[in-house]
Amino acid sequence: MGVNFIITIIERVPSIIKKHDKDRALIKDVVSLLFFGMVNIDKEIDDDWKKPEEGFKDDAENGETDSDEVHFGMQGVDRLISSIGEKIMLPILGNSV
Repeated sequence: MGVNFIITIIERVPSIIKKHDKDRALIKDVVSLLFFGMVNIDKEIDDDWKKPEEGFKDDAENGETDSDEVHFGMQGVDRLISSIGEKIMLPILGNSV
């Protein structure tokens, strides 16, 4: 909820980030949190995951995912790009990846 709140503020007042280079550190932190949430792996692995049933088809290969964390992260990055712009976001995303 905290990350969503920060993204919403940036969407409403993108000039805060666009005008001040020092505030871009905030964007770097938000992007890091989004990516961390997207790749966060549980310590306990499900047996169903270890041994998928015969004919199992991974929807991730087709770009489809049911993971709420991944969906939230993708939406967050898209929202930041839309509000701040590619010129600022792409270098930050490139470094974060």
